[in-house]
Amino acid sequence: MLKKTKRIPGIPVKEIDLNDRKNFKLVTATMTSEEAVAEASRCLLCDEVCNVCTTLCPNLALQHYEVESIKFKLQKIENGKIVDDDIFEITQKEQIIHIADWCNMCANCETFCPSSGAPYKEKPHLYLNKTTFAAEKDGYYYDNKNQTLLAKESGFDFSLTEKDNFYLYQSDNLIAKLDKKTFEITDYTGAENEDYDLKKAAEMSIILKGAEKITGN
Repeated sequence: MLKKTKRIPGIPVKEIDLNDRKNFKLVTATMTSEEAVAEASRCLLCDEVCNVCTTLCPNLALQHYEVESIKFKLQKIENGKIVDDDIFEITQKEQIIHIADWCNMCANCETFCPSSGAPYKEKPHLYLNKTTFAAEKDGYYYDNKNQTLLAKESGFDFSLTEKDNFYLYQSDNLIAKLDKKTFEITDYTGAENEDYDLKKAAEMSIILKGAEKITGN
């Protein structure tokens, strides 16, 4: 559940009289220290939860979902061996996913985004129509029957299937079994002559949660 907020009016802007502007005085006065503190207290912590884009999209193409905070010490396959890799961490529980089929690229979300972002361009693109997904170069499609998230990125195909206590991750030459709690590699095949990291798999595990919510799985 999102926290309810109470509307608190901002500090009124103080301007000098219209008859006193033929000079170099500042038209708008600066705040006092007390006023600045009061104004700052109105912050809604948009870096933690914003959701402005989800409320103004005319097609509901931007959807909010929540995930648990996670921190994994990822592993990778290097020269046929499992070795430690970078840390993968998600601290922000509130996430946004973009339903690409519904978006007409009106750019409302870009216009009103308080962080000067472009959600319809930057958020993960989830396709609900598999035929449309197949024709695109990048994006995601969720097969809720098999609990599998399909992904395309820069010409490469990936999939992540959720099981009871592990994920099954597949890329072009790798099939890996990953522990759901630690994301450690418990088994794999392929990757004999190539190195593979699991950053894409970790990202897909987060997007999978949003896809499950959107499809009602």
